[in-house]
Amino acid sequence: MKKRLLSALLACALALALLPGAALAATPGLSNFTKNNTYTAGMFSDVASGQWYSSAVQSAYEYGLMQGGGGALFNLNGQLTIAETITIAARLHSIYQGNGDSFPAGSPWYQPYVDYAVANGISSTYTDYNAKISRAAFVMILSNAFPDEALAAKNTIADNSIPDIPADANYYQAAYRFYRAGVLSGTDQAGTFAPFKQITRGEVAVILSSMVNPSLRKSFTMSATPVILYKSRYEKVSVLPNQVSTYLSQGWSRTRPAAVTRSTPIRIRTQPVIEEINSVGGVDFSIAWQNNSSKTIKYAHFYVTPYNGVWDPLECEIRGYSQADCYVTGPIAKVSASTDLLNTSSGNYKVLVPQDPYGQGWDNNYMVGIQSGPTFYNSFTGNLEPVNADVYPDVFLVTYWENTWYNDQTRYLLINKVVLEYMDGTKTTLTGDSLSNCFY
Repeated sequence: MKKRLLSALLACALALALLPGAALAATPGLSNFTKNNTYTAGMFSDVASGQWYSSAVQSAYEYGLMQGGGGALFNLNGQLTIAETITIAARLHSIYQGNGDSFPAGSPWYQPYVDYAVANGISSTYTDYNAKISRAAFVMILSNAFPDEALAAKNTIADNSIPDIPADANYYQAAYRFYRAGVLSGTDQAGTFAPFKQITRGEVAVILSSMVNPSLRKSFTMSATPVILYKSRYEKVSVLPNQVSTYLSQGWSRTRPAAVTRSTPIRIRTQPVIEEINSVGGVDFSIAWQNNSSKTIKYAHFYVTPYNGVWDPLECEIRGYSQADCYVTGPIAKVSASTDLLNTSSGNYKVLVPQDPYGQGWDNNYMVGIQSGPTFYNSFTGNLEPVNADVYPDVFLVTYWENTWYNDQTRYLLINKVVLEYMDGTKTTLTGDSLSNCFY
């Protein structure tokens, strides 16, 4: 009896195997994607040959992943909806798993695909499935359609190297997965992703074709090389590529501003810098400035007043005065390309340049004397660099005074007046706007 039952079951199984369409499910893999459609050159009037999208459109059509957009058009610039994206992702997942791309009819039409996508962890639910989808959201959904082995990394794409993808973006992992697999390579030479731009059918064709056919994937490398941005001639910051857009929105620039020149007799780098207030209240400070005229300065008088934290003027608690005449003895000529900078040290000042000419601040930590060459030590590169024509406008005399006032409440110093006495016997007095114009 048992022998006859076993024979009957085997016969039944054989009969089922021979029925049309009754085949065993295929093994998961990219080999389940086959070209079943024939593409004819020129079949879409808006698909020109030799363009970035041409071969991708052909491949997407041949694999049956995309059809025309109506008439003889592919509708390259048409935008996808969330429902269409989920439908594509569900079909990709089902075909890859060996289950084909047949889905039952539903109401609305996309409901079976949504149910499949949610059940298989491809996407979550949305409130408006007819909304246009962004590149970021598209990649997040499509990335879930394939397992890791189907999107194996072939490119070295360093973390934080994609310029417009912040490290905390919810689409960070999905986008980097596509870049590393060669499915995406960016919208420009910098590898920009454009996450919030709505994705077009032409872009979708490129992504889908590369997903199912690894031979179409791009090979490239992206490193997280720091980018130097500038806010002024003296302010710079080194940021990672994916931080650039944030800094640009805050007023930083990719290019260093050109040196500013004005027809003022002197140029003053900043208001006086307090270097130290010692234990008995003695105020030490410096002024960074340069002769900007064709004359040679004999004496330069800087009239400086100290202020407390709420901008009340202060007096020296020992000598009783407030405004001090802080002068420099020359001769001080204008620095030019012919100036022997090595031999200009004299009296109570010396020629100094910013240790980093693009530094973010100006204090003793950012200044160094001219060295042989003449050269200066660039703290950003760690190299000795020549003082070239571009740096000359930023070479300053840094004059230093000690214990000019004794008042430990001093927080600010302001120059109220400058008097310049020249070797030819003439004199210039700078106050108000004429003095303000010297700060640049």
